[in-house]
Amino acid sequence: MKFSFDYGSEVEKDFFFSTSAEASVGEEEDKVLFFNKNMEKKITALLIIISLLIGFEIGTIFERGIWRWQSKLAQSREEIDLLKSQLEMLCPPLPEEIYGVYGTVTEVGDKFLVVETQIQVSRFPLPEGKDFETRNIRVNMDEETEIFQLGMPESPSLLEEPFKGTSLNLKDIKIGDYIMVSSKENIRDKKEITAKEIQVMKDKIYPPY
Repeated sequence: MKFSFDYGSEVEKDFFFSTSAEASVGEEEDKVLFFNKNMEKKITALLIIISLLIGFEIGTIFERGIWRWQSKLAQSREEIDLLKSQLEMLCPPLPEEIYGVYGTVTEVGDKFLVVETQIQVSRFPLPEGKDFETRNIRVNMDEETEIFQLGMPESPSLLEEPFKGTSLNLKDIKIGDYIMVSSKENIRDKKEITAKEIQVMKDKIYPPY
C-alpha cells in the first residue's frame, strides 16, 4: 500500500520548508548557547582552581621566605653576640671609676705636686695615640698622705718580703720623677685630687686600665 503526501500549492511548500529550516536554526542556536554556557562555567571553574593553586604556592613561598629570613636573622644575632664577646675580651670598656694614675712630676710645690699623666679616652686603639689624652693633674697632700718607694733588698732571702718599702718626704720627690698616685675619690674626670698614697717608681710602667 503506497502513501503519498500532497504538499499542496507552491506557497504551502515554501512555508513548510522555511518553517522547518527556522526550527533547525533555532535548535542549533540553542545548542550553541548551551555549549557556550557550559564552556563559560568550565573556564570559570578552571580559573578559580588556577587562582587557588597560585595563591597557595605564593603563600608557601612567602612562608618559606619568612622562615629563611628569621633563620638568617637569628644566625646574624648569634654572630653579633660572638663578636661582642670577643670585642669585650680584646678591648674591654673603659672603667667608669679610676682611683690611681701614673705620671711624670712637672712641678713640686708646698704640699702639692703637678703630674703629667695619660688618660685613656677610647677603648679602641686609635692612630697617633689619640686613644690617650695628656692631662696635668694637681695632686694635693694632707697629713694622711703616704710617700714611699718600693725596692728589692740587696740580699733577698725567703724570710724577707720580695719588695721593701722606704718612706720618703715631699722634698725627696724631684721634677722628672715617675710616680703612681692613688686616691680615695674617683679621679676619672678631675684635674685636682687629694692623694692617699704616692709611690715613686724607678721605671715607667703602663697604666692598669
